Amino acid sequence: MESVSVRLDNIAKSYTHAVKGLVPAVNGISLTVEPGELLTFLGPSGCGKTTTLRMVAGFEAPDSGKVIIGDRDVTTLMANKRDIGFVFQNYALFPHLSIYENVAYGLKIRNVNKKEMNAQVAEALSLVRLDGFENQFPHQMSGGEQQRVALARAVVVRPKVLLLDEPLSNLDAKLRVSTRGEIRRLQKALSISTIYVTHDQEEAMAISDRIVVMDHGDIVQIGTAEDLYYNPRTEFVAKFIGRINAIPGKIIGVANGRAEVRIGGGVFSITSAAKHLEPGSGTNVLLRPESVRLEEITDQAEVSGTVAERVFLGAKVEYTVESEGFTVSVSAHAPVDQKVFRENEKVRIVLDENQMQMLEE
Repeated sequence: MESVSVRLDNIAKSYTHAVKGLVPAVNGISLTVEPGELLTFLGPSGCGKTTTLRMVAGFEAPDSGKVIIGDRDVTTLMANKRDIGFVFQNYALFPHLSIYENVAYGLKIRNVNKKEMNAQVAEALSLVRLDGFENQFPHQMSGGEQQRVALARAVVVRPKVLLLDEPLSNLDAKLRVSTRGEIRRLQKALSISTIYVTHDQEEAMAISDRIVVMDHGDIVQIGTAEDLYYNPRTEFVAKFIGRINAIPGKIIGVANGRAEVRIGGGVFSITSAAKHLEPGSGTNVLLRPESVRLEEITDQAEVSGTVAERVFLGAKVEYTVESEGFTVSVSAHAPVDQKVFRENEKVRIVLDENQMQMLEE
């Protein structure tokens, strides 16, 4: 099947609240999902990501704007006319039906003949690696297997677009990792245009071609996982994508898009995207934990602190270090021939000036 694009053209949605009145959920957003792309909507609860997905699916009608799949305006079409597959957070399997009957459900509605139905169900179950499970029932299967059945049911009708709403949230951590790999493998195998919704930034980074970060009904930034991690446009995106330190400092000078900032006893020259920087004012300098290094304390240490916590995680060691007026997280490779720092030990904190960022909130 040929992959299609999905275009959202200035779609908006508000709800009526008994006390607050009209509450906007999505504020006129526009974007295009490219053919065969897996695009993830990422953001905190209430940011508008699921409402957006439901408008694409046809479960919610936008107050304004258009939803276009391929070259067809589907804004006013019923959900069952949009040629989409939908995977729900709670799987939504029929407990009284066998796995075969669950997967075949959409085909029966479409009056597919028995021979073709058997072939398509077998193909879908093979794609999700559940060959031989046809006669089992949902209660006999693990959470991860049930989610794969839900995937098979969504793709068996050969939809043009696949939509997934928090599909891994009910699984434990290990199953989430393996199942997201299955989803990505299936999506690539079918080359199906896919919109995925999650609040989990690690999940989004692992599975997506591009990520849409949303907050309060608006798109804050769209980009690849690498774009968002290394080049966030706002402090919100920087904090939402991965872990980051917000280190307080004092601006002592501003010139040519750079700010001179005092942190502890050191002065750092930082490229700044933030506006309205005033010498003498306080600021937050953002720095990823892997861009902080610990060394043995010296008299020349510009920034120093005390190790409050050390956590060994196999391939890496996580430190929490308390300095004067702030706490910094440090992510270091597990030491082979490196110095191991112990809790309550005084250390020099080395901040990578080239990785520092100052952004709009």
